[in-house]
Amino acid sequence: MAPPTPSTDTPIIRVVKTTAQVVTKGGSSFFMSMLIMSLLAFLAIWNFSPHRIIHMNMEISLLMAHLLLFIGDPAQPELCKAVSILLHYFFTASFAFMFLEGLHIYSLMAQIVPRNGILNRAENTLLGWCDCWLDVSSPLVVTAFVPNGIMIVCALILLESSGTANFRQLDDVDRPQLLSAQINQKANMVILPMMSISWVLGVMGYDYQDLSLFSLFGVFCSITGWMMFSSHSLGNEKVRAIFQQLWFKVISCFCPRKARNMNKIYEDEFDMNDDVWAVAPGSKMKHLW
Repeated sequence: MAPPTPSTDTPIIRVVKTTAQVVTKGGSSFFMSMLIMSLLAFLAIWNFSPHRIIHMNMEISLLMAHLLLFIGDPAQPELCKAVSILLHYFFTASFAFMFLEGLHIYSLMAQIVPRNGILNRAENTLLGWCDCWLDVSSPLVVTAFVPNGIMIVCALILLESSGTANFRQLDDVDRPQLLSAQINQKANMVILPMMSISWVLGVMGYDYQDLSLFSLFGVFCSITGWMMFSSHSLGNEKVRAIFQQLWFKVISCFCPRKARNMNKIYEDEFDMNDDVWAVAPGSKMKHLW
């Protein structure tokens, strides 16, 4: 039960509220900037792989949720209720996509499928957005916390099991996608708890109007945003290929001999197909030079 609200709006209380708003919106602004950078970057390289579709929908759901935080605490009860329902929906959708990513990662690392995950783009999108957990006629704490808690635990189990067990190797496995799954598996073991903690801190902060909770929420949002942008970028095979090309070009400008040696090593290991760099003999890496 929330503590009683003071009856008088003293200058100290106004300062605390203003500080809480600045900290919360500052953390959310940085978090949203990371999400927007990720969305624009992948739109620029036109990458819509099944794994990227999960990331894209997750970023959109989190972006919409944090945009709603800027509406503040509206005086109209109906608007306040609508904002609250949308907030819980978008956060639930983000955890649903985190679970779907855990399933995608597990299907690749457990060698269930050789590439593109166990679900296609449309299935991942529909399952992530069509989460009908929120029933406004039931207690909100149950409809919000219980489904999200279940998805968080299931996602962590999938991530943990995919990284600890030894699985039979498929002959035609897509190694760049497998490497992407391995990178995202390690990153999500940190991002998922961070995202869960920031969500809980945000809910508790608004409930108790506590400055320390708002401050922690802002810090966790900023860290989570940076980690999410980094993992979504480095955990994508096409982005890694672009970085690989740029790095080789930089090396070739300053150390031509070293660049030629590096090119000789990699030209038998990489090839460019229609969408991504794939590990295969007969590389086109030599065309960079």
